[in-house]
Amino acid sequence: MQRANTRRRRRSASGTGTESGTSARLSKVLLLVGGLAFFGGLVRAYFAPATGYELSIYGSTPALYWVGIGIAVACALVVGLVLRPGGPLRWATMLVGGLSILSVAALPLIRGYFFYGMGDSLTHLGWAKDLASGVMQPTQFLYPGVHTTTLLIRELTGMTLNRTLLLVVLLFVLVYFVTVPLCVGVLVDGRGVSVIAAFSALLLLPSNDLGVFMMAHPFTQALYFTPVLLYLALRHILDAPGEEGLLPVTATDGALAFASVALVLLHPQQALNVAMVFLLIGATRAVIVRRWNDHPIAAQRSVLGHGAFLMAVFLLWTSRLERAQQSSIGVVQSFFKSILQTGTGANDVATQATSLSALGGSTVEVAVKLFLPTVVFGLLAAGLVVRALLAEARGDASRRSAIVVALGVATTALTAMFGVFYLASSTAVWGRYVGAVVLLLTILGCVALVRGRELATGRLTDVSIDSALAVVFALLIVLSTMTFFMSPLIYLPSSQVPETEMAGYRASFESVGGDARLLGVRLGPGRYSDAVYGREAKSSMSNLATGGSVPPEVFNRNLTTHYNGEGDVYVVVKRSDERRELELYRGLMYNESGFRSLNSTAEVSLVQTTGDYKMYKVSD
Repeated sequence: MQRANTRRRRRSASGTGTESGTSARLSKVLLLVGGLAFFGGLVRAYFAPATGYELSIYGSTPALYWVGIGIAVACALVVGLVLRPGGPLRWATMLVGGLSILSVAALPLIRGYFFYGMGDSLTHLGWAKDLASGVMQPTQFLYPGVHTTTLLIRELTGMTLNRTLLLVVLLFVLVYFVTVPLCVGVLVDGRGVSVIAAFSALLLLPSNDLGVFMMAHPFTQALYFTPVLLYLALRHILDAPGEEGLLPVTATDGALAFASVALVLLHPQQALNVAMVFLLIGATRAVIVRRWNDHPIAAQRSVLGHGAFLMAVFLLWTSRLERAQQSSIGVVQSFFKSILQTGTGANDVATQATSLSALGGSTVEVAVKLFLPTVVFGLLAAGLVVRALLAEARGDASRRSAIVVALGVATTALTAMFGVFYLASSTAVWGRYVGAVVLLLTILGCVALVRGRELATGRLTDVSIDSALAVVFALLIVLSTMTFFMSPLIYLPSSQVPETEMAGYRASFESVGGDARLLGVRLGPGRYSDAVYGREAKSSMSNLATGGSVPPEVFNRNLTTHYNGEGDVYVVVKRSDERRELELYRGLMYNESGFRSLNSTAEVSLVQTTGDYKMYKVSD
C-alpha cells in the first residue's frame, strides 16, 4: 500500500512538472508574440507623426498601433492571470503589459506633438520659461516641482522645453504605475497579487478629464506621486515595530519626510489632502487602540507625527504666498454663498448637460464612459471596508483590517471635501477631488479583488476564476485607455497644440501693436502669450496685444458692425477652432456661416496664415 501511494505521488509530481513546463513554454511564446506586437505597433505610430491638428489622438493614430497594443495586452493578461508563471516570466508579463499601456500615455511624444495641453498647460510652459530665464525664482512660485523637474531633465537631455514637459508628464504616470502595486502588496498577500495590482494600476483610474488630465498640470502630477507617500506610510505602520511618537527615527521616516516636502512643492492642495489622510489614519488607530488595547495595531507605529509634519510644511510654504491665501478665502466664500443658492459646480454640470443634449449625448453616457471602471473598484472597496468593520466588531481583527478601516475613513473624508468643492467651485476644482478619492478606491478595490479571488477559489475552478478576471480586466483596460486623453468619444476636442499655432501667435505678437485687440474663438491669446514669452516675463511687455474671445452671436452675425470704431481688431482662427466647432460641436455656438463670412466680408481681410493658424483684421 505504501509503495502504491509513493508511485501515485511520483506520477502526480511528474504530471505537475509536465504541466508547469508546458505552461512556462506557452508563457514564453505568448510574451514573445506580445512583445513583438508591441514593438511593431510602436514603430508604426512613431513613423506616422502628426502633420497638423488632430481632433482625436485615438482616431489619428494608425490602426496597426492599436492592434499591436491590443495583442500585447491580451498576451500579458493571459500569461499573468491564467498561466501564472513565476520568477522572471511574471516580471516580463508586467513589463509587456505596462509598457503597452504606458505607450498610450506617451502618444503625444511618440507621434511628435509639439505640445499637448491647451489652457493651464500653456501657462505652465510659460512658468517653466520664467524659471529658466531667471525672471522668477522657485521660492516665488506656489508649486514649482513640475517646472524645476522639467528644467533639470532638459539640462540632462538637451530636449526643447515643450517636449521635456511632455516627458515629465509621462514620468509621473510611470511613478504611479510602479508605486500603486507596492501599496497593494503591503496590504494583502495572495496568489498573483503583484499581477492583479499591476493591471489595476494600468487602468489609471484617477485620470478623469474633469480635474485630472494627461498633460502638464501640477495637481495631476502631485496625485500620481501620492502613492509614493502612501507606500512609505503603510510600510511605516505595518513593517516597522516600535514605540509611539516620532522616535526612534528610521530610514522610512526620513524617506517619508523627504517625499512630503516634494509633494508640497508639486502641489500644496494635494499635500493638504494627504496630510488629512495621514491624520485620519492616525486618529482611527488611536480610537481602535483605546477601544481594544490588545488590538494588533497597538504594537505598530502611528503616522500622526508624519501627518503633522506634512501639515506644518504645507502651512510654512503657503503662508508666504498671497495667491494661496486668496484661493482659500475664495473657496470659503463660495461655499457659504452656495448654501443660499446653487453652487458653480452644480451650474457647470447643468450647463454641460444642456450642451450634451443638444449634441445628442447625455451626462449618463459620458459618466459611464468616464467612470464605469471606477464604479467597479468603488463597489469592491466598499465591500472590503464593510468586511473589515465587521471583523473589528467581532473582535476578529488584524493590523491590515484596521488599516483598511482607516483608509475607508480617509476616503469618506475626501468625499466630503469633494462635496464642499462641488458646491463652491468649478468642475476643474471638484474634479481634482474625484481623482483623489479614486486613488484610494483603486488601492482598496485591488485589495478586495485579491481577497475575493481567494474566497472564490474553493467554489470555482482556478481556470474559470482566472479567465473571468482576465476578461474583466481586458474590458476595463479598453474603457480606461479610451479616456486617457480628451477626445470626441467624451465630447471633448484634443488638447494638441501644433507648432504652427505657436509660430502664428508669436508672429502676431511681434506684428500687432499693444493698442490692438487680438481675439480668438473660445480661447483668447492670453495662454499662448504665456507660453511664448513666459507668464511673468510678459507682464513687463507694454507692446503686447491683449484680448479675449469673440462672443458666438457676434462671430456668427455682426462681426464688423460690433467692432466698428474700436480701433485695430484682429481675429485669430485656428484649424483646431474649425474642427472643434464644426466637426465636434456641429456649429452649436460658432457656426459655419461665421467661419465662412471671414473670407467673404469686404471689411475683413486675411493678414497672416501658417496653415493651422489664420489672423484676420476687422477694418474700422
